[in-house]
Amino acid sequence: MKKLFLCLLGIILISGLMISGCSDSTPSATTSSPTTTAAAATTPAATTSKPAATTAPAATTAPAGSQQYGGVLSYSPSASPGGPIGWPSENIGTVDTIQQFALEPLVKSNADGSLIPWLATSWNVATDQSSLTLQLRKGVKFSDGTDFNAKAVKFNFDACIAKKVAITTYWNSVDVVDDYTIRINIRQFSNAMWYDLSGGTAFIVSPAAYEKNGVEWMRNNMVGTGPFLLTKYTRDVSAEFSRNPNYWQTGKPYLDGVKVVFFADRLTSTAALQAGDIDATQMDTGSLAAEMLTKKFAVTPRFTGMISLIFDGANADSPFHDKRVCQAVDYAIDKEAICKARGFGFWQPSHQWPGFGTTIYDPNYPAARKYNPDKAKQLLAEAGYANGFKYRFVFSPQGTDIDEATAIQNFLGKVGINVSIETPVYSKYLEYRNISTWSGAMLMQPLAMQANLNLFLNMYFPTKSGMFKSMYRPADLDQMIADSLKTVTVDDAKVKAIYDYIWDLGMALPTHNTGYTFAYNQNKVHDAGWLTLSNPAHWKSWEAWISK
Repeated sequence: MKKLFLCLLGIILISGLMISGCSDSTPSATTSSPTTTAAAATTPAATTSKPAATTAPAATTAPAGSQQYGGVLSYSPSASPGGPIGWPSENIGTVDTIQQFALEPLVKSNADGSLIPWLATSWNVATDQSSLTLQLRKGVKFSDGTDFNAKAVKFNFDACIAKKVAITTYWNSVDVVDDYTIRINIRQFSNAMWYDLSGGTAFIVSPAAYEKNGVEWMRNNMVGTGPFLLTKYTRDVSAEFSRNPNYWQTGKPYLDGVKVVFFADRLTSTAALQAGDIDATQMDTGSLAAEMLTKKFAVTPRFTGMISLIFDGANADSPFHDKRVCQAVDYAIDKEAICKARGFGFWQPSHQWPGFGTTIYDPNYPAARKYNPDKAKQLLAEAGYANGFKYRFVFSPQGTDIDEATAIQNFLGKVGINVSIETPVYSKYLEYRNISTWSGAMLMQPLAMQANLNLFLNMYFPTKSGMFKSMYRPADLDQMIADSLKTVTVDDAKVKAIYDYIWDLGMALPTHNTGYTFAYNQNKVHDAGWLTLSNPAHWKSWEAWISK
């Protein structure tokens, strides 16, 4: 186990160095002031020096210029689509997992939140933040041969507004300025918009195809600007794509096609990888990923979430209304031991908000609370709980590990906090998480990190979030988050101050970072960019190639 952990750590460190020294080969934006081009605005200079685990091991990187044309790359995503596949305004679930090959957004987003110009080449936020104007790429065609232009973008975004899609929450309207300029009129600016514009509901499809064939046909067909064309789709079985010969990036893609194969579970998909039936598969971090390493497959990890403890500190009579008790819990848990025993080399102990590999992660965080049961007992005594107390420990049945919950129970018991574990059915757990208040219990919940760190804050911590109604929220936190969302691009200093504030309060505490991995045949698959984009299910199919 120790050798496996050290091996993975070496892979992660090498990957971080590769990111710092490599340039992106995707189209670049015109260089200008931060408020006029998002490439300049959203890529903080400091981010290149931060640790990251988002690229394949150095040993699997082919020499530059060695790309080969041809072949079909087959892979299995973490889930199959849950609804219509060709009409983005109706996207639900993980449908963009397959849409990404045939449909494209105006911008793409890297894992660190920085933007990549795509169907839009540059953009400008009005001084009063009342609008966002985007310059569109010229010479792009939809796969039906019609022109991509401002009218097409307005058609798609108007459909999203009509459906009240989340990305349009703060929009008023969309205007065509000229053939290749679009203006989004904004009711309330949020820098979360950048991430939204790179997501699946912002994919652009052909208005002509819609007008010719109708919405029912569009729901089952993809007519976009992407590197591949959908040729066959069998729900919950597979989706097959062939090369788009008229793709706007000259000379790309290299592949003849992509085949997406859906499996009911990850055991089946990893067996298919080992048998050579597929070339790559996405999975959670843990024992299966570790096993793939022993089978000599390349495994690319990325931390995309944090398992966290959520306290009922909003209740004045709760022990967790006192931040010293929250902090005592943190000192009481040996997170390193848990990660070593249950993470199979893929979990990272959490001693700060936000997650490992994010732009503001500090490997030498001065406020880190490492395992110290004596300190935990001291804080409990200071808070009036020298003899400890009894509490319930409500464990989410999805996305968490019962053995980890048991380990936490044992560590807390050693300092006098005696918790009884409850594992409700998921529908009942969702009542705790989303619907009702609760008392006398702490929850164990996976929290999904976002490339835009403000999105993570805004999802879980404001009063209006709708989640964790009994979690303590100080009166000034809402305004701090709102102010951080108003900056044109994410201000790392503002974000860091909020995370430090939340960490000190202990209103919720992360135990470890977890996430996704891609396992793949490193002798065959090259330059796929697994987990380098903000959405962990998306990858660079236009860059990928396979050895013959």
